[in-house]
Amino acid sequence: MNNFEILKSLCDEYKIPYDVISMQSDNESESSFVKISRNGKNLYSRYGFLSVFPNTAFTHEIAKSKWLTKKFLALEGISTPASLLVTNDSLVDPKITSNLKYPFVLKPYRGARGLDVSIINSLEQLTAVHSAADKQAKWLIEEYIEGQEFRVLLYKGTVLCWYKRESAHILGDGTQTLATHLDNTDINSQVRAATREKYKDRLDVVLPLGAKINMLQATNLTRGGSYSEVNQTTTPQLETWAQSIYKAVPLCVCGIDVISTSGDLNDIESLKLIEINADPSLSVPFEHFGSGFVFKRVWEPILEEYFG
Repeated sequence: MNNFEILKSLCDEYKIPYDVISMQSDNESESSFVKISRNGKNLYSRYGFLSVFPNTAFTHEIAKSKWLTKKFLALEGISTPASLLVTNDSLVDPKITSNLKYPFVLKPYRGARGLDVSIINSLEQLTAVHSAADKQAKWLIEEYIEGQEFRVLLYKGTVLCWYKRESAHILGDGTQTLATHLDNTDINSQVRAATREKYKDRLDVVLPLGAKINMLQATNLTRGGSYSEVNQTTTPQLETWAQSIYKAVPLCVCGIDVISTSGDLNDIESLKLIEINADPSLSVPFEHFGSGFVFKRVWEPILEEYFG
């Protein structure tokens, strides 16, 4: 379920009157607005989330700009991968490329859901991205960090839950070719086509047992990523770290994407914060902990604070 569907189901379950304002004709979609009215006040939500309250336009803008996010986090001593902000024109400037260390991560200056995020392994690959991009584009060249990625969901700096994330991938079984794996994998046609193009010289190769082929670099669920080990347990150290993030970027509800170089989320010294999502999916806690968890820990406090 997407956030829009989750919000409607919560309103129905907990008898909260609401209206849906569709963006196009009368068809409801994830981008429709949900209007909740109480005590002469209106609360509007889009994408099933709180675009206006309590995640303000200011804090939302910080989260959307990956460069600004890093600047605000640095003020609170939160560690992030080393990065460089460049224009598309300077992306292949020899003064820049001569100092690059491959592989590195290339991200749009602004963005969401892992769109246009790539791991760059060569100057040829970088040149291809440069040629295809808008001339006005800005990019973030970011240090590539090996480790386990986690998503941590926060409500006002308190950890709601966390889980491991992985990009969409194929695991070899020692008998099938990459092409056969792709044909038998439940992925959308665009991802399948992109993977075929990326590994076109290896399609007829039998993948060894356990060999891993990433179909996308992004771990976002909306981009075919997967998750595991959903957990509510936390530690004082993790909570202190979460409060520091909230102090730097005071989003009421957010998703923190972080890589641990040791593979342990509670090893704070090993954490590198990748980005902050101001409109995180609540589908994982909804599916694992139930509607009551999402309502009591997220929506009910928001409604009480807004409407009084």
